[in-house]
Amino acid sequence: FLQVTMTMMKAVSLREKVLFLAALGMTMPAAMSQVELSEDIMDLSLDSAILSSLVYAEDPDGSDYEMFHHYKDPESPDCAIVAKKNGYCFGVYRGTDPSDLNDWFQNMD
Repeated sequence: FLQVTMTMMKAVSLREKVLFLAALGMTMPAAMSQVELSEDIMDLSLDSAILSSLVYAEDPDGSDYEMFHHYKDPESPDCAIVAKKNGYCFGVYRGTDPSDLNDWFQNMD
């Protein structure tokens, strides 16, 4: 069921995917029954996911944010983004360059 559903979801937006997966999680019993997924929480989750993806971009576009700063250490693969949107501040960090195998091995040390 999930594989077929995810295949069908390729045509929908990222926001719709996040909302669907959250709704799917709401059908789980016990602990999930106490969680209220308001639209505000879903928007925060979506912004967090987008920023987590943007931190891996070479030149990230922060035009959707009230404040957006991208920091890159020129001597390492480390990057960070600090952003503000709708009164909320976000901080995301990248410590591994996914294209650098040596960096992966260094992280395992």
